[in-house]
Amino acid sequence: MCSHFVYCIIQLLFFLCVCVCLSVPLKVEHEQIQKRTFTNWINAQLSKVSKYLISFTQQKHLARKGLS
Repeated sequence: MCSHFVYCIIQLLFFLCVCVCLSVPLKVEHEQIQKRTFTNWINAQLSKVSKYLISFTQQKHLARKGLS
């Protein structure tokens, strides 16, 4: 009876160790995907706005020189 209990505990611990070892890389992969998605989104937003920022900056520079 006691040896069966010990065997079950060992199996449970082994199962938990396997689950933890498999879940850590999945968490890291999930974080990498989130970072990549966020970076892509930020780049897309900046590419939409950058045209206007460059235009605004050029106009401001020309206004300082008195050319506009």
